[in-house]
Formats: sequence, structure tokens, C-alpha cells
Amino acid sequence: MLATPVTTTGPSQSERLTSLALWGCRVAAVVVCVVFALASWWTQPGPRYYSRVLGAYVRIAPGEPNQFFIHAPQRSIDFTRLGIVHIDVGYAVGVTLPDGRQIGFRYDPSPAPSQSNELAILVILAGGVLWVLGHFTLFATVLRHARAFHAERTIFLYHALSAAVVAVAAAAIVIWNFELRAGAVGLMAIHAIYSLSFLELWSLSEGGYSLAILRELSGSAGSVRLQGDPMQALGGRKVRSRIESLGRLGLVRTAVDDQIELTFLGRAVGRTQAALRSMVNINPSV
Repeated sequence: MLATPVTTTGPSQSERLTSLALWGCRVAAVVVCVVFALASWWTQPGPRYYSRVLGAYVRIAPGEPNQFFIHAPQRSIDFTRLGIVHIDVGYAVGVTLPDGRQIGFRYDPSPAPSQSNELAILVILAGGVLWVLGHFTLFATVLRHARAFHAERTIFLYHALSAAVVAVAAAAIVIWNFELRAGAVGLMAIHAIYSLSFLELWSLSEGGYSLAILRELSGSAGSVRLQGDPMQALGGRKVRSRIESLGRLGLVRTAVDDQIELTFLGRAVGRTQAALRSMVNINPSV
């Protein structure tokens, strides 16, 4: 393979300033979007918004669209704060919102539900965030230096065990108090987002050809001639690793003359994959 000369030069001062400006714009755009999303969520018509405006606890009436229960004595609430009152029969009130949508409220004289559930859900979500932060910190400061954690299998098991602990905790929360199911689902979602993101980034950084080229260039000053051998060795390692993984899963086996062939389960998985590819119109030759 012919060697390809690659020349690297350091970025100029203007390029660095331009890069910083672009990153500043990206950060500002993200902040604006987050603030806009939070403001939209806070002012979006719904039980939380109605509770804040009317000064009484409001909850959705199950199975009835645009109908709500309000925990307050009859005729004690000024619904004109929301819009025009078009129906008032004492125990129920209909309101036309400024956007023309009509909603209904029914008085529920029972005491408002305790707000402790919302606080408990926030505590559960905060605990989930702290758990994944601790999980990542342990890996970043200690475990990444261990040789065992250089293997994909160990990384996967590290996250799988953590996910199992979180799943058991979520199940225990639901069994203990079914009203906290939203917090349990959020807890599992936090860990799922973290683990999938971590594993994807780890896989890309561990075996990507583009990143391998960048590592070669970053270890040299000025220019370097990239040889094909390191890239071929990387490709060979990736192929062997994938074959070993498929063998452990029982999808392939080694036949005579070191030939690799599919097992019965491997053929079933292959046919399923081919059917899925044809359904989404993926051309494997591209």
C-alpha cells in the first residue's frame, strides 16, 4: 500500500477565535432552547398551570378529555382568571380559554392530595442522577486504569449490573408506593440514556478508524506518513473480536479449515435481519 503524506499545521489565532465564537454560539443556542422549553412547560395549560392560577389543587378527571377536578368548596374559585365562564351549575363550571378551547371543572370537596409524592419523585430522579454520576466517576477515576476494563465485555457487564440494580430499585419503589411509578420510570430512563450514550461513545473511541488516524497524527509533529499496516491490524482485531463475540452468542462456529459458518440460530437471526433490511429498503451493497 502506498504511503500517503499528510501535513498538519497548527490553527492560527483567528481560527482559534472563530472556533471559540462558534462554540459560544452553540452554547448560547442550547441555553436559549432550554430556557424556552422550560418557560413553555411552565406556562403550558394543564393541571399544574390551572392550580397555580386558581390557587387550588387541580387534577385530570380520568377518562374525560378537557375535564378536571378542583379540590375546593363550591363557588369558592374565580374561574374568570382563566377565561370566560360559559357554564356554572354549582358543582361544575365550564370555562372558555382565550384560545377558544373549552374545559370543565368539577368541585371535589375532599382534601387535596398530599404534595409529598411530587417531592418524593424529585428525590428519586435526583438519586438517579447522582447514581449515574457516581458510576461514571468511579470508572473515570479508578476502573479505567484496570486492564480488565479495556475489554468491551467488561464495560458492558459494568453497565448491565448497574442497570439491574436500578431496575430492582425501581420495582421496589413501585411496590412500595404505586403513586411513585413516574419516578421509577424516570429513574430507569436516566440510566438507560446514560448507559446507551456511554457505550456508544466508548465503542466509537475504542475502534474507530477515523479516531485511530487522528491518534496517529496527534502523536507526531508537523507531518507524518500514514502506513497501512496499523489500519490493517486494527481491522483484523475488530474482525476477530466480532467473530469471538458471535461465537459466544452461539451464532457462528468454526468448521474445518478454520472456515466460519452460521449455526441454526445464526441463520435465523440472519434471515430476520435480511427481512428487516428489505422492509426499510436498505441496500447492503451501498
